[in-house]
Amino acid sequence: MNGWRVFATAQLPDGAVLAAPVIHKLYRLPSSSLLFDSAGPYLDARCTNTGHVPPEPDCECGLYFWAGPLPINLLREGLHAPVLAEVEARGRILDDPIIKEREPFGVPQRAGELRLRHLWTPPNTCAPGLRRYGVPVTPWRLVGGRAYFDGLEAA
Repeated sequence: MNGWRVFATAQLPDGAVLAAPVIHKLYRLPSSSLLFDSAGPYLDARCTNTGHVPPEPDCECGLYFWAGPLPINLLREGLHAPVLAEVEARGRILDDPIIKEREPFGVPQRAGELRLRHLWTPPNTCAPGLRRYGVPVTPWRLVGGRAYFDGLEAA
């Protein structure tokens, strides 16, 4: 299943890495559980609560993404985090009924594994470090306070 996800970035000694776009103090998670610092395009979910294989219906674990075409509102409203990723979800995939009611971009899904297909990053930042994932990295453009993603069309 193909879809979309946003990421923050974190700076490590060997360069930038993708990070979950949440504030770890708010969720009381160790910050290391929110970093995706392995090389290659595959990201695996980890559950910090009970250690089961994510996602599980009674837990909020898993890698969140929006399935299907890029939601137009995601581009209109701007990103919550600076990196937009096109992804392919693998393994078990679940709807997230908890977030469904408050999410303006559509119903998010949760997967056990995501394969990165393409990254769009802020101009002049972090692209060299993000090449560790082995996927195309394209800078997005900021014009008049609005981000533009070359080569993307939203549904």
